[in-house]
Amino acid sequence: QAASNDGYKRAARDMQDDGVVAASGTRLPMYSAEARLARARLSVARFDTASAKSDIAAAGLIIATLPPGLARSWFTADLLFDEALASSPRDNDRATMSLDSVIAFFESLHNSRRLLPALVARAESYLAAGNVTRATADLNRATALLAKEDTVRRDASFRASLLDAAHRVFDRLVM
Repeated sequence: QAASNDGYKRAARDMQDDGVVAASGTRLPMYSAEARLARARLSVARFDTASAKSDIAAAGLIIATLPPGLARSWFTADLLFDEALASSPRDNDRATMSLDSVIAFFESLHNSRRLLPALVARAESYLAAGNVTRATADLNRATALLAKEDTVRRDASFRASLLDAAHRVFDRLVM
């Protein structure tokens, strides 16, 4: 993910291909699901939604085999997030509902690292639907969380990628 955040999207995808192969050899299904979902996000970043949807489907089958509990819920939230990212504009309402679930889950865990990208994605989804008020509210909330986290975390790559995504949504909002 760090390579992708730094602009090396193809290299990141190639490295994650190796990660999927390595995870498949561990015999631990959650590693395979995690690797496939990570690769799906990298595929979306490269506008390769077909590959992303393939990995999302494969990860969904794996996640369905996990026992109920926090790990399964976490992976399900990640799956919903990736599905929303890979969705087409005509599925915007469904993507927004999925992001609502993702936000509620990670909010309950006070996990801002997962919550922030979901808020930015939902802001973009709201904007696509013409709901400027809700898009603005999500961007404001993401900005406040990011400012709060700044004192705790100094992950420049994560902050830069998040700010870039928020900036694109903000620019569209202003237009």
